Amino acid sequence: GMESLKIGSNFKGVKPRIAELTELKQDLEKKQAEIGELKKRITRELFHEMEIELKTRFDQMKTELDTSGSVNVQNFGSELSALVNQKARVILNKKIKELISGFDEKCLTLRFNMEYDIQVEKKYKEIERRFEVVEYVERDPDGVIETVMGWLGRKYTSRKSHTHIDFVKVEVGDNIFDEYDKVLVTLEDNINKFVAAELTRLSESYYAKQITMFDGLITALIELEHDLMALKVR
Repeated sequence: GMESLKIGSNFKGVKPRIAELTELKQDLEKKQAEIGELKKRITRELFHEMEIELKTRFDQMKTELDTSGSVNVQNFGSELSALVNQKARVILNKKIKELISGFDEKCLTLRFNMEYDIQVEKKYKEIERRFEVVEYVERDPDGVIETVMGWLGRKYTSRKSHTHIDFVKVEVGDNIFDEYDKVLVTLEDNINKFVAAELTRLSESYYAKQITMFDGLITALIELEHDLMALKVR
């Protein structure tokens, strides 16, 4: 009677809800995949901007090294990390806002922190120098005439020569470009990891929770649909 009628109408209402929630969930999954795609674009843009910054910093170091002979690299790592965080905030914020309207940048953790052990110095080479050294050493008079002259105060010398070798340090440039290449490779690797971690965390906090929630709702509705079907069959 009345009971079966009620169950029937409830049952009809469940199916569209399941479809609706499934569609919403798929939309979230699509956005989650788009965040993954963003990773490549953000990494590329951030690395490109940092490459320019790094080049400028190493040019300054080169000038410093040429003029004063040494470079202070003490804060190099922290300065570089601060720059990455600053640029990442701008790029991530802009790109993510295209995906998530009303995105709050407070959700970004931006903890890029990296130590670079760099040694910027001039390169030297030891060059061997050889030269002949000639000395005149006093000798005894030789023969009668020289002996007589020697009594009269004449001095006699013999010429001796030997090869003298010494080493001199010659500047042959510096290691600036070697260090630049090393830092660039490390930086690229770390920016990759950093952007991936930031977006994974974001994807989990923004989408994964909601997807899980929709999953729960869909499962509950499917169970309800089964229960209603069971009642209806009876």
